[in-house]
Amino acid sequence: MLVAVMLLGELDCVTEHIGEPPARRVVDSVLLRSIIGSAWVDRPEQQLLTLRPPDRVRTNVQQEYPPSNTTILAFVNSGYWPWVEHLLNNVAALGLSQHLLVVAEDRPCFNTLRQRGVRAQLAAGGGGSGGKLLPYNSKAYKSLVNQMPRQVLRLLRSGQAVFLLDADVTLLANPLEYLAPTGYDLYVQDDFREVGARINGGFFFARPTPGAQQMFEDMLAYIDEHLDSYNQPAFNWALRRNRHRLRIKVFDPLYFVNGLTMFQRNAVSKMRVIPVAVHHNWAEPQAYKLRRAVESGLLAQRPYLNSLLMNFSRSVYGQARGLTPGPYRYDWP
Repeated sequence: MLVAVMLLGELDCVTEHIGEPPARRVVDSVLLRSIIGSAWVDRPEQQLLTLRPPDRVRTNVQQEYPPSNTTILAFVNSGYWPWVEHLLNNVAALGLSQHLLVVAEDRPCFNTLRQRGVRAQLAAGGGGSGGKLLPYNSKAYKSLVNQMPRQVLRLLRSGQAVFLLDADVTLLANPLEYLAPTGYDLYVQDDFREVGARINGGFFFARPTPGAQQMFEDMLAYIDEHLDSYNQPAFNWALRRNRHRLRIKVFDPLYFVNGLTMFQRNAVSKMRVIPVAVHHNWAEPQAYKLRRAVESGLLAQRPYLNSLLMNFSRSVYGQARGLTPGPYRYDWP
């Protein structure tokens, strides 16, 4: 039986270990409660030293969320091609390429993806950017990301679960095996931003439930009525609107890490954790974000998981931990 709890413990889990003052922890908790409201949420399990759910939990997760019933959805543009290459290599390294659907904003990007055998679609009105880099929060950027709820809704209505994956996310393990406990409508990432955009709109898992479908219908209606907005405020607005009918799980912030926690607070290296996913947000301009990913060993330049793990381990811990036993050994799936 699930119990409705507030997320004070969840945020304390991060900030307590990285020197945040108690006042900041309380403020963070209040902000997050304003987003989730009285939705069904679950405190993350204290597994900082076990580094993965127990085998019996993983077995249940694999049965409930099989990759065969999940579409990994990504939106890309030629202007971000290094991240597109990273996305393709990263998903291939985990053996999940057959479940990837890439929506391309411009035709050159779409044509290249199709030539490489990637399952791809051309976004509605595709060709708008001509392959140029889309500045964050620009009109062209909003046009691309605002197509997300329509695509997600289409997949949910077909009975498919959706794992929305920003191209600037690095996966160090199959995220579908870490959706524990099971039974939630949405699994989301805390972005640690202001109230109206607190939960990240580019990295989540949605089950094909009536509640999730209604949420994305409301998000789409919000975008149609607020043409100057973009997807993250709309995503958060729809979460708040549907908070009484949704069951929401916030990803453990040390295993599904945002850019602030990973790079600015250095929580992962301080806690000696190997995360499941790292989101390279909280970084502008794009050249800096890309350089930071390379220097941290988190840009997948080849479709090999061991190579990615070794590069990351060398960067963060000064040695290649990878699959070798040690005090912080991680048993990869």
